[in-house]
Amino acid sequence: MKKTISKVIALFCLYLILSQTSVMAQCTWQVQYTEDFENQVINPYIIPGTTVHNMPQTFAVHGGTYSLYLNFINCVGTTGTCAGAKVYEQPFVVCPGMPVRLSTYLATSFSGTQCNVRITITDANGTMLNDQPSISAPYSPSWYQYTSGSVTPVTDTIYFTMYTNVGGGGGNDLSMDDMLLEKCSGGLNSTTTGVVCDNLSSQNLFDLLPGTSDTTGIWSGAGTLTNGYLGTYNTATGIPGNYIYQYYPYATNATCPLAYDTVAVTIAASPAVNLGIDTTLCTTATLLLTAGTFPGATYLWNNGVTGPNTLAFTSSTVNVTNTYFVQVTGANGCIGRDTIAISFIVCSGIEDANASGNISLTPNPSNGNASLHFNDANHTYTTLTVYNALGSLIQKIQIPHHSTSIPVNQNPGSMYFLVLESENQKPVVLKLVEN
Repeated sequence: MKKTISKVIALFCLYLILSQTSVMAQCTWQVQYTEDFENQVINPYIIPGTTVHNMPQTFAVHGGTYSLYLNFINCVGTTGTCAGAKVYEQPFVVCPGMPVRLSTYLATSFSGTQCNVRITITDANGTMLNDQPSISAPYSPSWYQYTSGSVTPVTDTIYFTMYTNVGGGGGNDLSMDDMLLEKCSGGLNSTTTGVVCDNLSSQNLFDLLPGTSDTTGIWSGAGTLTNGYLGTYNTATGIPGNYIYQYYPYATNATCPLAYDTVAVTIAASPAVNLGIDTTLCTTATLLLTAGTFPGATYLWNNGVTGPNTLAFTSSTVNVTNTYFVQVTGANGCIGRDTIAISFIVCSGIEDANASGNISLTPNPSNGNASLHFNDANHTYTTLTVYNALGSLIQKIQIPHHSTSIPVNQNPGSMYFLVLESENQKPVVLKLVEN
């Protein structure tokens, strides 16, 4: 059980690391605040009573002319700046939920005791976001660049806090310079092609935004949209073009960025599917239904057929009505649909299309090998099309001129419909049963 729990914890930690890595990979770090300590004014963030100096000096400088110089007060017993004392704390206004990172340069100003400090980043709730317990500042002119790495506060304020790990005295002097606060503003703005299908009366552009869940934004763009954040585009009166959704993805603080997600609206043609009007057939008849040909489209009939055509028929010996429905999804994602109802009725006195017996199919039933035989070698049939019991196209055979026999090979245990076509004769439909 302990091993299982350990594995679960390890996998969870790995997930957090990978998730953070994925987020950071989208970051564009922007400078929010810099402090070079070039102003000759008292620094308000040094903790009173911990250092002799509280304004920038020239003793050890990383960039520019001045740096913040902290000459810690001697630690005598428990008096003065002793190990563990807080020596510096600076607040920063940030955007809740938005990653930030802090960095600065540290150096031990003079020879003597080398400075060693602890630096933490906490939020306004006291939550620890980053803790580096021991940082050795090299002797000037060498410098150590401290960085907090990426942290994500949930409050609008964070605190950069420094503690000394070595008590004051004996030359324990620390210089700090070139402080930088950066915010991650990557992955906010996007441009999406919004396909609006011409057979829809309207389209909510908000539904086309890539992963945006904020509902407080406003739309602007090529034309007028309705329904607030939904940005409803009216297909009949709308103007194709760019529409921009402007919102605050984090919070509305002054430090929080606006996002501008653009939907480039284009009108796309939907598959114009027309199965014809409802009709009536004899129970012995069949009808080839076609949804049309649309390059790159996918088809789905309610009888499971996934091609553009299906064969309508019935094996019923009483009157029955079958409804056929097809959905065609175009290459552009637009959908066309149509339905047809076919009433099959029991007919009498209807002449068989092959009543003259010029065509025979033997053996029928067969064991998977059958042949079509033509009594007249000068027949005009040019095409044989085979459909399965669902109406799906199985194969299409060009009939050679003057042929007298055509082999038909199918899987045993099924029923097939064979449609013979010619230029000047009505199609002939034969039924083939495989044992």
